[in-house]
Amino acid sequence: MTKARVFIAPGEDSEAARLEGCLKEFGHDVCAAPEEADLALIDLGIDGEAGGIEAGERLGARIPVIYLTDGPGPDLLRRAQATRPSGYVVKPVDGRQLHLNIQTALCGRDGAGEREEEAAPGLEELRDRCRLLESMFESISEGVVAIDAEGSYLVFNSRAREIFGPSMPELGLDQRSRGYGFYLADRKTLFPAEELPLRRALSGESSDDVEIFVRNPRVPQGLLISVSARPIGRGESGIRGGLIICRDVTGEQERKAELRQAVKELEHNNELLQSVLEQISDGVVLSDAMNHMIYANPSARRILGADLLDAPPTERSRAYGIFHPDRKTHVEADLLPLVRAVHGEESEETELFYRNETNPAGRHVRIKGRPLRSGASGVTGGMAILGDVTEYKELEARLGEAA
Repeated sequence: MTKARVFIAPGEDSEAARLEGCLKEFGHDVCAAPEEADLALIDLGIDGEAGGIEAGERLGARIPVIYLTDGPGPDLLRRAQATRPSGYVVKPVDGRQLHLNIQTALCGRDGAGEREEEAAPGLEELRDRCRLLESMFESISEGVVAIDAEGSYLVFNSRAREIFGPSMPELGLDQRSRGYGFYLADRKTLFPAEELPLRRALSGESSDDVEIFVRNPRVPQGLLISVSARPIGRGESGIRGGLIICRDVTGEQERKAELRQAVKELEHNNELLQSVLEQISDGVVLSDAMNHMIYANPSARRILGADLLDAPPTERSRAYGIFHPDRKTHVEADLLPLVRAVHGEESEETELFYRNETNPAGRHVRIKGRPLRSGASGVTGGMAILGDVTEYKELEARLGEAA
């Protein structure tokens, strides 16, 4: 029998006295400081669950640790197991059971020490790599969750806790949709358990960008997540587990919905403006930044009586029959209101006379030119608004003759 120096970290003073009596009965000594001890007894209930786990993780790096517990739940057991304890003793403590756990822990320590010494270089490298991977998992912006072949959690990083809530109870794979609040994108229909990405990963299937809506008491506001899943382990060893990468796309989907609504409103406004342009009596002609005509409403075609979208700017006066009010002199190309508008100039009530093959009688037209601008892009085109004043000019001429 190996005698041990034992450090006790119990939850209550009365428990400490009882443990000390049990230890002395089997020849063990109690130490006041963990630095002097061969082994530590830690109550998982001290300072709340986290206190016992933290103490076990801290001391377990140097000496064997045995946990005292009232019977841990699945989540607490998983967290305790991650600290690699040498054993568990259920309270109230039985002295013989405690003694056997101590003997086992001390024997295991001696054997492990010899094996670790033999494999020290490779073991330390493996530990460094594990610490690096853990740090990476905790730092990335995606949630990472890994489970073993039985569905128990292996990895649950900080981002996953933000997405799913601070903790996830251990539930069977068939219970997780209802227990965790997993829904289809409609936010009403429970996600089919057999289609969950982690479930499919355990069957050897990979999946990408599966949308799941998560809403439960831990995440009452609800989140829409995009999930990709991969099996862990293949080949002769078979599937050893599954891994999912989760991304919160709630804001992204909301922005897409807002964009779709904005596009819908713009399309509606465009249809409305198009309808107005088709009905108004004024002619409207638009040109792009290269001075190519890109639009003429029906009134513009009726007033000008020509195919307005063909001739280049330098030939426009002669091709469309554009004259000064004297009805004889063609207007120079750079004086046309639409051309000036593309150059950034506004023009007010420029009177011109149009006469061509499709409009042999000719029309008097008053034109306003306006540049089209788009923020920092500057002038992106020009607009000409045409008013047919032929009847007014004829009436003015008759009144002049009568006078």
